[in-house]
Amino acid sequence: MSKYTCANCNETYKKVRSDEECWKEFHETMPEAEHDEIGVLCDDCWRDFMVWFKTLSKEQKQNMRDEFIKSNYQ
Repeated sequence: MSKYTCANCNETYKKVRSDEECWKEFHETMPEAEHDEIGVLCDDCWRDFMVWFKTLSKEQKQNMRDEFIKSNYQ
């Protein structure tokens, strides 16, 4: 099985799910996101992110996405 490095904590882990399974879960949570707008997170960092993410308003989520796109594609 392959490995990945968490984009948040920088630890390396063995993959236990396919990229397709992870993308499906992410897309169900954030349907507007594109593949190149995401980083791979370990389960602990994903859970922490989701706790924080659920506190944001729709406008805050859109602003966060806009800022990400602006900083990474200009």
